[in-house]
Amino acid sequence: MRLITQKKTWDDKLKAGLLKPLLKFVFSIQKNLTYFKNYNYQDAQPAIYALWHAHQCCIFGLKKETIAKTNVLVSKSADGDVIAYGAEYLGFKTIRGSANRAILNKGGVSSTMDMIKALENGENIAIMVDGPNGPAKEVKKGIIRIAKHTGMPIIPMTWYSADKSLIAIPTWDKLRFPIGPTRVVNLYAEPIYVPNDATDEDENHIREHLKNELLRLDESAPKAFAEVWSKKIET
Repeated sequence: MRLITQKKTWDDKLKAGLLKPLLKFVFSIQKNLTYFKNYNYQDAQPAIYALWHAHQCCIFGLKKETIAKTNVLVSKSADGDVIAYGAEYLGFKTIRGSANRAILNKGGVSSTMDMIKALENGENIAIMVDGPNGPAKEVKKGIIRIAKHTGMPIIPMTWYSADKSLIAIPTWDKLRFPIGPTRVVNLYAEPIYVPNDATDEDENHIREHLKNELLRLDESAPKAFAEVWSKKIET
């Protein structure tokens, strides 16, 4: 059993070692070929950005000053090592762990405390609410508990492009990634607050509301894309 575990660890390290320079190379090129415009941009800060795992790259469309003070929650897996490397290369900070373990009334975990500390220090956090392993487009509880504890707003966000160069990678979530020149619109919903006296039932209602807002953004994205790119202005 020890040999199997050790082999897996070395395989993971080798995978990460090979993918990190490749990702840096791709990002160094693609960051100059991806053209973002924002729709209903929210400047509430500090804030908790909520997005689907499939759309995690939409955070690269945040304004530069926002990127510099945004912490992205990334799993502690080998894949997470690669994702964290890419996020940090583009100017984000990272917190390693899982929002789904953010059960504050049971003592919490280090990643939960790190996220709370970042928010209390005036920084933002970004959470893939259905990650890291799915099921896709189902909001987990962690983000609601963190918003309840800190009083900070949750801002749902997504992205969309009508250009064929925004491709879906064959992963469990069909991760989207731009390859070549790509026009993108980032969409944001109004902030969602979780009262500090919210009951379990209240939290479930808010979690469902967050899911519906993310689905609504996805549905309205094609129209927003056509609007902002036809006007050639940022909204």
